[in-house]
Amino acid sequence: MVGKKWFSLITLLAGLCCHETGWAQARPTAPYLLPDTTLAYFRMSDSREFLAKMNEAAIGRMIKDEQVKPLADKLYGSMAQAFSQIQDQVGLPLEQILSIPQGEAFLAVVPVEDSLPQPFFLIDTGNQIVRAQTLIARAEALLEQQGVPKTTEVDGDAKIDIYTPPAGDGPRNLVLFQKQGTIGISTSVTVAKGVLAAWRGDATINGKPFVPLAESRKFTSIMNRCAGTTDERPQLTFFVDPIEIIRAIGRTNAAVRTALAFLPVVGIDGIEGIGGSMFLITGEYENLTHLHVLLGSPRSGVVKALAVASGDATPEPFIANDVINYMTIHWDFEATLREVGKLVNSFQGEGAFSNLLKSRVSEQLGIDFEADIIQQLTGRVSYAGLVEKPIRFNSNTQIVAIQVKDPKAASASLDAVMGRFSDTFSRKAFGGVTYYSTTINPNNTNLDLDSQQGRAQLSLRAQQITLAVVSDYLVFTDSARTLEHCIAAMSDEMKQLANELDFKLIASKIRRQAGGVEPGMISFGRPEEGMRFMYDLLLANDTRSNLSSGAANNEFLKTIDSALQEHPLPPFSVLAKYLAPGGGMLTNDESGFHFLSFTLKRK
Repeated sequence: MVGKKWFSLITLLAGLCCHETGWAQARPTAPYLLPDTTLAYFRMSDSREFLAKMNEAAIGRMIKDEQVKPLADKLYGSMAQAFSQIQDQVGLPLEQILSIPQGEAFLAVVPVEDSLPQPFFLIDTGNQIVRAQTLIARAEALLEQQGVPKTTEVDGDAKIDIYTPPAGDGPRNLVLFQKQGTIGISTSVTVAKGVLAAWRGDATINGKPFVPLAESRKFTSIMNRCAGTTDERPQLTFFVDPIEIIRAIGRTNAAVRTALAFLPVVGIDGIEGIGGSMFLITGEYENLTHLHVLLGSPRSGVVKALAVASGDATPEPFIANDVINYMTIHWDFEATLREVGKLVNSFQGEGAFSNLLKSRVSEQLGIDFEADIIQQLTGRVSYAGLVEKPIRFNSNTQIVAIQVKDPKAASASLDAVMGRFSDTFSRKAFGGVTYYSTTINPNNTNLDLDSQQGRAQLSLRAQQITLAVVSDYLVFTDSARTLEHCIAAMSDEMKQLANELDFKLIASKIRRQAGGVEPGMISFGRPEEGMRFMYDLLLANDTRSNLSSGAANNEFLKTIDSALQEHPLPPFSVLAKYLAPGGGMLTNDESGFHFLSFTLKRK
């Protein structure tokens, strides 16, 4: 029971971070409160700004649309009504809880000497501190009822409350302080006092000179790459030092320390940090996200095997114009195979990797995997997602295309491999292309049509693993119909994605963001088409029938079903007018991998 109440306190306090402004200006921000040894960190710079931006975003404007608002209000009202059942225990209604965040909020993981890393959570509550204190008081009362003792210490102008549950029941401590409308929570007194000391501007903390996270080379290198090109600040930022996390855990775990010895061997220690940022409603973008993987130099092992190259990104002629999303990447497969081979051989002896490929791949497929497959690849791989009608739960289909140097040789290799599986794969032809296909999850199995499970099974499409050589690509898909649809697009330029205006627009934005650097990967997405699939699926007879059946024993489904009956979805055009296409790109330079993605703002 104590453990449950202990968890209740953490849950109630974490509930403060549901939404983040200028209140935080009275104190240093997260990068100056946390030490340069911080292992992980996720920060919302300003909760009120974030909420305002979300209201400006497509989903916020959509919810406020007069044809959508009744349904949205019904769903929110149902959630608030459900919350009212525990309101007496929590102490505040849901709306007041959501109003508590008023400035910066962040969660960090900080190393502690001779201990596992400890979390630290901070939130600015501004003029809502009284409501926050109401939640804290209610949680304290619950813990007091369970006999969890509390002690109090004074640190400068801050009072630190320390809750210590019985040994073996949750963390040894839960530490909480309040200062100038800000609440800090940790499981470590040392970490909490370190933050307060940094807040005061102490030059030395715990007997050591204090260096803030803002002066960490890894952190600043990543954040500089994720700062964008405008003077605007990101609404969300994060940073992770994965190798230091492993090392920190290894200080108290012998098994992890043993594993650490292998990191340099496989090259994983070359990953110096991962971080990113998100901007909302900035310029012409609905959102703009950066992600950077900082790599050491020279690269080796696994990191070197991530051989992203660069090249043409024009969609292939068989990529149909009605895709939901599309991605193409350039990869040096021979370099990857070479680096992986070095790693395997370093553990198992010279020639081990070649023998492994021969016995596990080449002999099983009946071809020389390295000569007939790897050496025949140009390095370009593309992916597209489409929707197969009629709309069902698994109507989303995928197609993967790998470019080859010699289509005739690739066809011969495919024929040879499929010859070994002739009892499973059927040989067919369409539009001058020969393909092989096998069906899985057929819907003609013996089903109990009176059961909910049986009806749900009928609403699934039969998946067909399909392979073919199309143009100069080896193509894999989970739908023969999707393959035929894409083959048909080759004979009509107006049905090809490359000629669609929205793709051309996104491609031009990617080129501008790249600043002359040729990306190794680009992506394109249509949120409108993704929404259309969900919309059509929700209106499908099978879905509504299953929803109604499930509502009988599920309160959540009952709420959805009731809301849709009282307030039917508006025409799809009402939703579509808020959605615009987006895209992304990946570059590989001397500092590491950088990924950028964006969605345009619908005017």
